[in-house]
Amino acid sequence: MIRIAVLTWFCCIGFTAASGQQTPPAEPQSTPNFATVQQKAQFEMAQQDAAAAHWSDALAKLKPLHDLLPDDVDLTRFTAEAAINSGDTAYAIAQLQPIAAAKPGSWQELMLMARAYAQAHEAASRDAALSTLSELYDSRRHPKLNSVQVFLIERIALPDGSVDLYYSLEPWSRYKIYEMARVFNASGQQVRRITLESNDFDQPTWAQQHPALAAQGMRMFSMDGYTEQYTADGSHTQTHATYRFFDGRPGYDTVRDEMVAIASGKTGPMSTTSGIPMP
Repeated sequence: MIRIAVLTWFCCIGFTAASGQQTPPAEPQSTPNFATVQQKAQFEMAQQDAAAAHWSDALAKLKPLHDLLPDDVDLTRFTAEAAINSGDTAYAIAQLQPIAAAKPGSWQELMLMARAYAQAHEAASRDAALSTLSELYDSRRHPKLNSVQVFLIERIALPDGSVDLYYSLEPWSRYKIYEMARVFNASGQQVRRITLESNDFDQPTWAQQHPALAAQGMRMFSMDGYTEQYTADGSHTQTHATYRFFDGRPGYDTVRDEMVAIASGKTGPMSTTSGIPMP
């Protein structure tokens, strides 16, 4: 199991790579020091809204509380996350930037900012935040960051569902997954996973075919899809699809556009293999 940051305020959520199942979010570690019972009650209602994914309602309750306690970092993160999930990325960035500027290495703020920039299509700022996060991760100076490894970077609405895109600070699984999309239908059920992979098994042949690129330290990447099947007898298999190959790691925007095209049915697979046992 790897650890994936989805709801920064609540916790890091356990994620099983094979099935895509998540455990419910834990309760917040602490409650801000509010002056009145009414303020505490309002905060608790905002928590309930967030747990139910009613993010606009949560944000409406959190903004006045954040104005009362602007220096409470946990409250700022919670409010910013509610703003991102409500589509108010400008507000979220404005709250997070002072913390990130005052405290270099504030990886939780950087994760939220990277997501806010991604949602706002501010590519340069998004990539700068991702670069800083990668440097912090590689430094191994932040144990909690290194326990996360993968985090939600963008949530995209589709006409008949949605896509959650995850960014990895270190490739994971035996397939060396760098980025992943979880595709949901209109009912909120996961119907597919799409991955950007760089499997070690594929590299020797690719290196022979592209010796100059391999000499530069580049690798071959592939975009793959996984759809699970359940039968009446309870057996559980998956269909694997190969969509395309890349010489070297493609940029985030290329990956995003390809994954959305696949999730939308605009791009079909090069090949598929069904009946594969689940790992």
